[in-house]
Amino acid sequence: MSKFDEIMAIVESYLSNEEVRSIKKAYNAAKMAHESQVRLSGEPYLTHLEEVAFILAEMRLDASTIIAGLLHDTLEDTNLTRHMIEGAFGQEVAAIVDGVTKFNKIPLSSEYAHKLKNFCKFLLALSSDIRVVFIKLADRLHNMRTIEHQLPDKIRKISLETLRVFAPLADMVGVNKIKDELELLSFVQVRPEEAEAVQLRLEELSSKNKKLIDSIVADFERLLKNTFFNFKVSGRLKTAYSIWEKMRKRNFNLLQLNDIVAIRIIVNSVEDCYYALGIVHSAYQAVQGTIKDYISSPKSNRYQSIHTVVLGPYKQQLEVQIRTKEMDKMAEYGVAAHWNYKRKTGNTDNFENYKWLRGFLNHIGERSFYPPSDQNKNNDLFCDEVFCFTPNGDVITLPREASVLDFAYNIHTLVGNTCIGAKINGDTVPIQKKLQNGDTVEIITSPFQRPVPSWISKVVLKKSREAINRSLKSQKCKEYSEIGQKIVKQSMMNFSQNCSEEEIKQQLMISLGCESLDDLYVKTGQCIITSQQISQVLCQQKSDKIKRSGQYSKPYSIVMVEAEGTSNIFYNLINVFFAHDAEVLDVKTEIIKDNKIAISFEIYRTDLPEMQELTKSLSDVEGVINIEEQI
Repeated sequence: MSKFDEIMAIVESYLSNEEVRSIKKAYNAAKMAHESQVRLSGEPYLTHLEEVAFILAEMRLDASTIIAGLLHDTLEDTNLTRHMIEGAFGQEVAAIVDGVTKFNKIPLSSEYAHKLKNFCKFLLALSSDIRVVFIKLADRLHNMRTIEHQLPDKIRKISLETLRVFAPLADMVGVNKIKDELELLSFVQVRPEEAEAVQLRLEELSSKNKKLIDSIVADFERLLKNTFFNFKVSGRLKTAYSIWEKMRKRNFNLLQLNDIVAIRIIVNSVEDCYYALGIVHSAYQAVQGTIKDYISSPKSNRYQSIHTVVLGPYKQQLEVQIRTKEMDKMAEYGVAAHWNYKRKTGNTDNFENYKWLRGFLNHIGERSFYPPSDQNKNNDLFCDEVFCFTPNGDVITLPREASVLDFAYNIHTLVGNTCIGAKINGDTVPIQKKLQNGDTVEIITSPFQRPVPSWISKVVLKKSREAINRSLKSQKCKEYSEIGQKIVKQSMMNFSQNCSEEEIKQQLMISLGCESLDDLYVKTGQCIITSQQISQVLCQQKSDKIKRSGQYSKPYSIVMVEAEGTSNIFYNLINVFFAHDAEVLDVKTEIIKDNKIAISFEIYRTDLPEMQELTKSLSDVEGVINIEEQI
């Protein structure tokens, strides 16, 4: 029987005729698409797809998953497009295949993978449809089964990746059958000497204990048959990897290894589980502190069973697991078994709609080379973050509710400041569009774009808000600077001095306490520094220069002006003196009362007619109350 015939034999036992026909159609499409491709072993590439589909069928997964399993490499390795898959097999299958393709772009072996806290949880969060994870686990399992065809360095790299990522991922979704095989296959490659030593010790103990295991199983069967009509007892040797893990954690050597047998009791109901536990404990002494009730308190991956360790019939420690048939299926296939049960009972909720999936993700802890089983169970990364891709496949982690604009600022401030929109999965969207797990985001920019105040409400990242505020402040400062530059320039034009423009500006900066020329312009534009202050400084500078040069001995007059203290009064008066070519030598200001000021201008003495004209022009200035001349 061919592998495809084996697949058909399984799926025909639980899927409809229409679904079976769709799987055959997908098989033919995959066969045609990968027709010229071969694996490193020299086998047709189709054999890998058959094996993946067979693993998925053994898990009794739905037709869409098996079809996607057959097509999972088509988007990357063939000319088939998502549009073509959607047209032939529907949007659901196309989305799963696309999810597998995105999964393949995640840098599993990079430093990023090992630095990101809860990396396996990140993978689950990214896979909006859990069926993507099942396909990747099946894909990795078959690749590990045939890993001998890879180069030595590649073998170690893939095996480490499997131990660090895929075995813990299988544990998270409760697929213990796949987890155990992935761990064992990887262990043999990553630590070949330890694996061989443990395996030899297991074989040695197994040969001694083969009859012992059969005898123990028979003893348990005799113990239970008087109470239960329908039950099953089985014994097994623990896996080499699980034993090595226990040795490492408990710090004992191979010669001390004797706890290798596990007994499993399958009964009909939850009540029978507890009843069976009582019977076992009444017959055999329980090891204190070893009872674990995962029925009343299931593991985060929905695993349920009662565990206990007893001194068995031959005074040997035995691990005993007691569970129902449904619990046993859940222990082997986890989420997949739960979905299959729901399908049989007529509840056809989609995989991604299980509320408990999000619940158990909140209890997944950080995984490393030696994945701990029950650590860090209160992390809520899945609820708080979204994981998106750049067009190059880099992963960007952002808070949930993050927008396109947040994504842009996360890349670079300049990208954020010039963002006008984005393409998400090929569709053009505005800057406020919220991101979803797995989105591929391409930012669209324009050199003419600038941040505006309304952008603040479109972002959730503190980094984004700070960048927008800095840009808005910079834009405002630029406007103030342009205004201030004009005021300073006009004031300097009104005071003709035998100094370079740069020298005058430097003197203004020092006198007015500015850190830079731009600081002078901005403060002037903001009216922190007024034109009156600038004119006063310029007048004082000119007066000091005249005094130093000895020109101050020429006759001069003092014009006293009493005026209302308006903001522009000083500037307007100075302009009158300049308009009459009256050279101002010094200016002094005194506040009188009731918002009135007295300003004294020292000027070179002029002829009487000219003085009269000057006085008249000064009195015409708005706010001037009285003018006097002192000689």
